[in-house]
Amino acid sequence: MNATIHVLAAILTVGPSEEFKSVQAAADIAAPGDEVVISAGVYREWVKPRNGGVEGRPIVYRAKDGERVEITGADVVKGWTALGGGEWTIELDYANFGDGFNPFTDNLCGSWFDGNGLVHPRTALIFNGRRLGDGERRFEAGEGKGRIVARFPSDPDEGTAELVVRPAAFYPVEEGRDFITLRGIVFRDAAPNWAPPTGEQVGIVGTHWSRGWIVEECEISGSPASGITLGKYGDEFDGFSDDSQDFTATVERAAGHGLDRVGHHTVRRCRIHHCGQAGICGSLGAVFSAIEENDIGFCHWGEKFGGFEMAGIKIHGAVGMTIAGNTIHHCGGRFGGIWLDWMAQDATISGNLMYANGNELYFEVCHGPILVKGNRLLSGKDINLAGTSNATFIDNVITDAIYTRGDERRTPLFKTGTCEIAILEKPCENRHNRFENNIFYFRKKHD
Repeated sequence: MNATIHVLAAILTVGPSEEFKSVQAAADIAAPGDEVVISAGVYREWVKPRNGGVEGRPIVYRAKDGERVEITGADVVKGWTALGGGEWTIELDYANFGDGFNPFTDNLCGSWFDGNGLVHPRTALIFNGRRLGDGERRFEAGEGKGRIVARFPSDPDEGTAELVVRPAAFYPVEEGRDFITLRGIVFRDAAPNWAPPTGEQVGIVGTHWSRGWIVEECEISGSPASGITLGKYGDEFDGFSDDSQDFTATVERAAGHGLDRVGHHTVRRCRIHHCGQAGICGSLGAVFSAIEENDIGFCHWGEKFGGFEMAGIKIHGAVGMTIAGNTIHHCGGRFGGIWLDWMAQDATISGNLMYANGNELYFEVCHGPILVKGNRLLSGKDINLAGTSNATFIDNVITDAIYTRGDERRTPLFKTGTCEIAILEKPCENRHNRFENNIFYFRKKHD
């Protein structure tokens, strides 16, 4: 028999025995077909679902109708000492932190990450809902404890000062937690690490090499790296694959690690914003997925670091994917809005509105076919096809040039409609790209 499991916020009185005060307590027992209904409140936890659903009987986690539910990786910090001049300080013992993350010592790092010579903390300090900038706070790592010095507009103990202390908000620690639905929940302010295509990809919300998730009508924000990851599992090669051809070996291993049973996710009608790396990121684990009707903005907008994985949507292995009806804006860097990297095949990009991005579309070493139809690409930035063939552009509004160039790399080609590798290393070319019935608009440039 399917059950409805009610979760009450910790600030409420405990109800009947079937009700829980944490989402994790419900996630520990939820079984296929169950629905976890979460009452209004702020839940300061990393939810690690123990079980997945089955096809036709997902496990559903949803906000109670009409109520605001927040799951966050941040904790309230109290006990500040005034230093004068608006500055305050506090010392925190490392023993307070768990989940393998220390906010004072753990910084962004990983394959294809470039910090531009600077340290980029994964944590953040938030006061009354606003993140303090680099010049407003500093984190000092010591022996067994860390110190924060911050400038607040008022006494932080009388407001709400939060420190990000968890790597994720909803992410299974084990692979294969299939058929989970998240609906109407705010996920905010966690500290996942950089998500490289050859390593495990953790986000504020992430599927961790699973199948059939639906993430709908949620808000995801405040990640130093990625907001949602439809990504790869981790293995002993994580952190040791920094060459592009290492990705071919990654694909070959993934094919033997269940690539044909993952993906098929849906992300729809979500608002995803203020993520340092990408709004939605996925390497291989996003095959046959749909990303539809989302608002994705202000991702990598400050461009505080460099690398090669930043965009509103960044997918490696966009096989059988649909990216449709999204609004993507204020996403920075030279890759900007949508970046399909390595092996986009049978992919459709349609009906998206894109503006104010650092770049619009970037297709890299893809054999195609890729259909780009009915999009309004209004950033006035380049569209790049690098070593990409069989891309068809129809009925788009395009406000800058399309650049094509060759590429000497070789990437896998899959059998049509499957994740079975037909050719492991097929040469990348620029050919058979078509442009029909597009409107090109170029602004006149003045000296």
